[in-house]
Amino acid sequence: MNILNKGTLLPITLAAIANFEATGAVLADFDGNDAVYATDSVRTPAFNANQILTDGPTGSYLHLLDGNEGDAGNYISFDSVSPTNGWTSASFKMDFRTDLVAADGFSVAFLDKETHGDTGVIRAGAGGLDGVEERGFYSNSIGVGFRTFNGTNATVNYGGQQQSNDSQYVLPDVGTWGSMEVTMDRDANNTVSIEAVVYTETSQQGTAFPVFTEAKILENVTLEDFRLQIAGRTGGSSMTLDIDNIELDVVAGDADGDGLTDRWEELYGLGTDDDGSVDVNNGPEGDPDSDGLSNLEEQTRGTDPNSDDTDDTDDDGLSDSVEDGGGEFISVTQTGTDPLNSDTDGDGLSDSVENPLLDFVDANQPGTDPNNSDTDGDFLGDSVEILDGRDPTVAEDVDPIDGVLLANFDGNQVNYDELAVRTPGFLAQQIVDNGPTGSYYHLLDGGEGDAGNYLSFDAPSDTTGWQTVQFSMDYRADRIAADGWHIGFLDIPTHGPTGTVRAGAGGFGDAEERGMYSNSIGVGFRTFNGTNATVNYNGNQSGDVSFEQQSTDWGSVEVNLQKTDSGDVLLNATLFPELGLLGTGQQVFNNYLLEDVALEEFRVQIGGRTGGSSMDLDVDNLVLNVFKAGEGDADGDGLADLWEKKFDLSTDDDGSVDPNNGPDGDPDGDGLTNLQEITLGTSPVDDDSDNDGAKDGVEDGGGTFVSLSKTGTSPINPDTDDDGLLDGVENPLLDFVDADQPGTDPNNPDSNGDGFKDGIEIAAGGDPTSGDTITVGGDGVIADFDLTGEKYSEENFGNAPIVGLQAKAGDSDGNFYQLLETVGSAANYLSFESSEDYTGWESFSFQMDYLSTEMQADGFAVNFLSTETHGESGAVQTEGAQENALILNSFGVGFKTFQSTEASITYDGIDVSGRLPFTFTNDKWASVGIDVDRDPITKTALVDVTVYDEPDRQGLAEEVYTDFEVEGMTLEDFRVQLAGRTGGSAMNFSIDNLKLIIDGSGGGNSGIVINSVTREVVNGSVSVTLTWNSREGQTYSVLASEDLALGDLTLWDELDDGIQAAVGADVTSFTETGLPLDTKTRFYIVRIPE
Repeated sequence: MNILNKGTLLPITLAAIANFEATGAVLADFDGNDAVYATDSVRTPAFNANQILTDGPTGSYLHLLDGNEGDAGNYISFDSVSPTNGWTSASFKMDFRTDLVAADGFSVAFLDKETHGDTGVIRAGAGGLDGVEERGFYSNSIGVGFRTFNGTNATVNYGGQQQSNDSQYVLPDVGTWGSMEVTMDRDANNTVSIEAVVYTETSQQGTAFPVFTEAKILENVTLEDFRLQIAGRTGGSSMTLDIDNIELDVVAGDADGDGLTDRWEELYGLGTDDDGSVDVNNGPEGDPDSDGLSNLEEQTRGTDPNSDDTDDTDDDGLSDSVEDGGGEFISVTQTGTDPLNSDTDGDGLSDSVENPLLDFVDANQPGTDPNNSDTDGDFLGDSVEILDGRDPTVAEDVDPIDGVLLANFDGNQVNYDELAVRTPGFLAQQIVDNGPTGSYYHLLDGGEGDAGNYLSFDAPSDTTGWQTVQFSMDYRADRIAADGWHIGFLDIPTHGPTGTVRAGAGGFGDAEERGMYSNSIGVGFRTFNGTNATVNYNGNQSGDVSFEQQSTDWGSVEVNLQKTDSGDVLLNATLFPELGLLGTGQQVFNNYLLEDVALEEFRVQIGGRTGGSSMDLDVDNLVLNVFKAGEGDADGDGLADLWEKKFDLSTDDDGSVDPNNGPDGDPDGDGLTNLQEITLGTSPVDDDSDNDGAKDGVEDGGGTFVSLSKTGTSPINPDTDDDGLLDGVENPLLDFVDADQPGTDPNNPDSNGDGFKDGIEIAAGGDPTSGDTITVGGDGVIADFDLTGEKYSEENFGNAPIVGLQAKAGDSDGNFYQLLETVGSAANYLSFESSEDYTGWESFSFQMDYLSTEMQADGFAVNFLSTETHGESGAVQTEGAQENALILNSFGVGFKTFQSTEASITYDGIDVSGRLPFTFTNDKWASVGIDVDRDPITKTALVDVTVYDEPDRQGLAEEVYTDFEVEGMTLEDFRVQLAGRTGGSAMNFSIDNLKLIIDGSGGGNSGIVINSVTREVVNGSVSVTLTWNSREGQTYSVLASEDLALGDLTLWDELDDGIQAAVGADVTSFTETGLPLDTKTRFYIVRIPE
């Protein structure tokens, strides 16, 4: 590739440097000719590294990494000097030297400024991506990583996705200065070609070694304006990295000099060699699509200059030319809307249907302003009002309860409490006086890990009867590594009118960034391993929703709650880039539905957390506005006008004209008066509001089934106990017949208490009213989730809910158990009870079917728990991440699935094997096998781990570990536990058909079970056939005796000591022939030969 001679390409100057003659612009030579840059150390502080030294071959240089400092993550990040929009090629050059090379590597990144800002260090992994510096993963950016651990290999990354396989490369000789060059070329279709070369001498001289054997191609690259960052890391091992003479040359083509870049003109078929003098439509003033916008305006806006019905870039039904972006609706030819956003005000209505010059009709003609999400200013969003049958252009009858400035920390605040529940906040939790509007509150500090800090406000007044809530706050986040923050609306009857309440109260996850409280609403903003938000009510959490978190600068946040007539709540959350809810808002949640919300009287609490990593969080100007529904009741019958209108009852008849319009009326004949219906939230014109087959009047909500006229169930929930059966079919006074007459209790999901929900049990062919449905199989079955197997307990030690037992679906052979779903921050456990004593075991074989879909992260583990240490039941938490399988006094195998699939073997809380790669089958049922043979004297165990691409240990087998030796495995009686985890990324993971076969001659049950004995007369003699559970490849012996009193087995007849279990079979048979016809009693033992 010819880097320097680019013909008529125009250089984009990135730094103005005196006395420098190279064609590229110098970002830094560390001799005073430097653009503005920042350095940072995000792991262990860099005591020797990240400093300028003076003994380089051309003067000073930056000592980025030091070979004597492990666990360092060091950065140099250059400020934006000028825009690079329209770039067609870029060349990065750098001199560098490595020494003491052990680990881990470095990266060069071209950071998207729209995402990461014009200045400051951005930690690798920002946006939920891999956080190791040597990979160079950044959202919406290009990175080239140079790894030096366990060999040298390079990768290309875009948008946080690794776009190339590892490519081995050559470093300059250790301790010797060399150089490198990375080049990028982009064509009109946004395809980028990347090449990299390492040189043995400085200034791109000496022998050249290409890093990639061929150019790496990235497609659909949207990166425009970028800046440069270099990062390096050392872990347990380390290296020295020195850098100098950093250059970046970026060029954009404009062959005809008309201000329109060649790339843009090529993209839209305009002439790159005509400035408009030949064809005016090729020039900056041209308007080939006749939409009223010149080509120069189209390029600036990012819209399409061509006609061909593509002059509506955002597909909202409005021409780009009328969407002038001014923010004010003047007319249908000047709408003020954004031509690149089909819903400029984020109210759920397309810009094209909103016209404030028209009257309201319906959602197709709302008469609303496309630049204002609340046209009538009543704090009810336009689309919310339309969904609720209201007119969004006429303000509703709402009365303010409160419009309170909770705190501005300049002396104006209601009473509040502070609390630090983890490490005390020595630097945080203080008022600082240099904010943009005065003092502010420093809630979290980026220098303090493992902090959980709270700011809890007293209730300013009674919010009972609220209809709309608007909370806003200015905030600033910086040095963002972990973990996040939340806004909570705490239920006062539950948590009291004052004082701090720790997140997790009521048995929920206690991570402050999630904001989970009993009987309360929380909005969490997580900043670890990406940025994702959640909504919670009473501990029930939404899925993760990604958002962009700006750093360094002050912004603001708004949370709106809108109560519907049915008792649900619609939640909106928006982040703004400026103070005071100014700038273009980023809507994180849009009308998120929370059902059956009982929250009435509440107060506000803010909380934040840092863990091993940390962040700064400052807050200011916290405001709470609360409105209640207008109490219009024109006829004075105690029924609100809004409610009567909703159900077509008269607002001017108190029942004196038509009793059905009054409080004692019962128009649907369900036994409930209108006054009772409005209180319960049921419909007065539908006798079965939840369509469950039981009339509203019999569903008293008491929780106890008394009779068909008093069922105890909820009239607004069709399946009160969530067992998969409608309330209307459940009647515990009847016998079980089938799903239409289950004979079950509608208030109890597991009527017979056997651990299986009633609906699942029926689907599996069982009787949900019988107490003996579950059987412990003698064929080694731990669980098939079809009513056979050991009892188990479920635990969730993370912030995501338990998924649980699932009915037969797809290719499953029956019911199965879903351990993980695509929800972040799950730490789910399935722990089986001990049903047999395995003390003295000599070998065991475990197998399990699994189904993985949408696999991203993080993994799972199988543990064999010591019952002596951990008891005979109950979940036991792993030490650290679940997929690592680390538990004391136990044996385990961990399966990591994040970024790579690797397995590890653990014993007594220690990873004894290191990780080895394996093939993880996705989107179909597959299986895994774990086989262990142990010497009864030395207790040395040999472990095999095998994965199969089909269930039941069938299909293609891949041996991950073979005869891996674990010394001193003194584990005796044990039980099985499964654990799984998701973090910022997630996966679906289900399991089925768990089997455990134990062989041994020690105390307790040997684990070998003779399943059947058959006797047959053949040719005048008796033949006896034995069948027992077995493990493929295992050798067995059969002993026989006519006298059970012979305790010494050497006196028994050894019939065969070489019976080989067949491949793929889990049972083995043996037949003894030629026994006399008068044989009445004979005893058999099956064992593994001595």
